Amino acid sequence: MFNTYILGQITIMKQSRWIIFGCSIILTFIKFFVEVSYGVFLVELYNTFPGASMALLQWNGSLVSAIETFFIWQALYFIRIFSSQVAMLIGVTIGTTGLVLTSLAQNEYQLLISYGLLYGYGGIFLIKIGLFLVAERFPPDDNFHVFATGFHTVIYPVAVAATPLTGVLINWTSWRISYLIYAAVTLCSGLIVSFIFSYSEHSRKCIDIHQPAIQSFDKPTRQKIYAGFVFYGLSYVSCAMFLNIPVYILKKQTQVLGINEKDGSLCLVLFGVSEGISRLMTTVTGDRFMKNRLMYVFTVLCFLGAVVNLLMGYTAKTSQQLFLYCILIGLLTGPLNATAYPLCGEVFGSYYRNELYSVSGSCFAVGLMFGLFINGLIFDLNGSFTGSFIFSGIMQIITGLFTVCVIVMSKKLSHTLLMYKMGLTTS
Repeated sequence: MFNTYILGQITIMKQSRWIIFGCSIILTFIKFFVEVSYGVFLVELYNTFPGASMALLQWNGSLVSAIETFFIWQALYFIRIFSSQVAMLIGVTIGTTGLVLTSLAQNEYQLLISYGLLYGYGGIFLIKIGLFLVAERFPPDDNFHVFATGFHTVIYPVAVAATPLTGVLINWTSWRISYLIYAAVTLCSGLIVSFIFSYSEHSRKCIDIHQPAIQSFDKPTRQKIYAGFVFYGLSYVSCAMFLNIPVYILKKQTQVLGINEKDGSLCLVLFGVSEGISRLMTTVTGDRFMKNRLMYVFTVLCFLGAVVNLLMGYTAKTSQQLFLYCILIGLLTGPLNATAYPLCGEVFGSYYRNELYSVSGSCFAVGLMFGLFINGLIFDLNGSFTGSFIFSGIMQIITGLFTVCVIVMSKKLSHTLLMYKMGLTTS
């Protein structure tokens, strides 16, 4: 009787997991769409608040992404303390409140609190709660693990492509009413999804796989696990210093090189399209061709990207050379974005993957902050971003080396963790 009940619960889980996946994708699109639409709102905000600092307004927009990445661990913490439904309701409440207050803001400092801080913090839960639930429904040994946990990264370029709709909405109404409409959409969709997540909570406990507490291992094993966490975190600090950097430097670099504005814009388009295609191809084919080899793929792509930056990016002087560079670097960096979560499932025998993902997010936010600053410093000192290609290449090599260290540490622990999984170890 009990076995029949367990099998029934597993069947329900398999049938409902695609619904949870769909809900996660919908919320991810809404969050990304509102976030990337800030660039459209920016023009209206600057005109609405005379004398406002453009630097502060731009920083306000980037703060949303930084908070979402740095505080991933908050979503995981709230799920474990309360439940996915409660965590989602908290995120929906904070995020919706932030958008409503944004529509009422009277200066850029109020925007900083309402949009940058409140919506940024609420956005953590809107995206990451669904991702953690999807990852639970599609564990590393599932045939759709890479697809299900990586597909949300494909939504970002789709949201970027849809941003002209925000301009249309603003023209029809106003930027304040547009934010109120987005708040209503966020609230309604969030409440519906939280209800669906509450249903998933009942069957979750029947199949939950508990990971060992790090403190349950002997001291040498604990030290290896902690070292693995450190190297993994460092790999994402250095990774953030080159990943997606072309988006920030290409436009200005084409101006410095005397390349016409049309070709400069085309560079960004080529990078975005090639990067988006490689993300999609990675998620679609990853389970068949890359699973259990993602760490090696990640490492190889870092080293290949370094070659492209050092030999092609640094020497590029014409439109054609930059076109080729953008296509190649986009194809090489797309999989790194798409495998951010699946990669964690191939370290430490798939244990601690949520913790690794949270650590990597915080480290990535730190690395991005320093990476943008260093690239800006390079431009201030040299009057161009040519040196940024060298910097990116060096960071890719360092990232690859850190990843090699993670692979080594994970292999050293593989026997101990396998014994634990078989129930042959004790504290």
